[in-house]
Amino acid sequence: MQRNHSPASAFRVMRHCRYRERRGAIYFAELILVMPVLMILLLAVVQFGMFFMSLQTLNFASRVGAIAASEVGPLNTTGPVPVAVSNVVEQHLAANGITQCRIIIEHSGGLNDSGACDCTPSSFTAPLPSYVRVTVCAPQLQLMPNLLVPFGYDISDPSNVVGCSTVMRQEF
Repeated sequence: MQRNHSPASAFRVMRHCRYRERRGAIYFAELILVMPVLMILLLAVVQFGMFFMSLQTLNFASRVGAIAASEVGPLNTTGPVPVAVSNVVEQHLAANGITQCRIIIEHSGGLNDSGACDCTPSSFTAPLPSYVRVTVCAPQLQLMPNLLVPFGYDISDPSNVVGCSTVMRQEF
């Protein structure tokens, strides 16, 4: 069966084609407006996702260090961190590509400290006489990539240090 195309139907087809072309341009304009926002959101999700993953690594390193410090025996009142503790923490962090900048061991006899970066232990009270608290600190720039610099969020300041603490009972 053959259709008869009237001039009115041809006009409708041409009008529909022009509408489709205009609609494509509108979609492209919307894409140009929305793409930077989507890019910022994507980079933020990646950056902070990697930060929280690295934060879990830092937290586990403090836990491993606390277990090692609780098994060392009586700790000196002051001085450097015992080699057994620093080796375990450095091993765990190195496996995940992080270098620690400071390890702090607080115990009933005093404080053992190694490292140069400015990192304060967490704000809860000092451990009881038979407990030890280990704080491991690392620069924030090692824990997450600096992806949001073009958008004004820069973390490259060396004073940005993140620390995690763990308290364990001494087992000697």
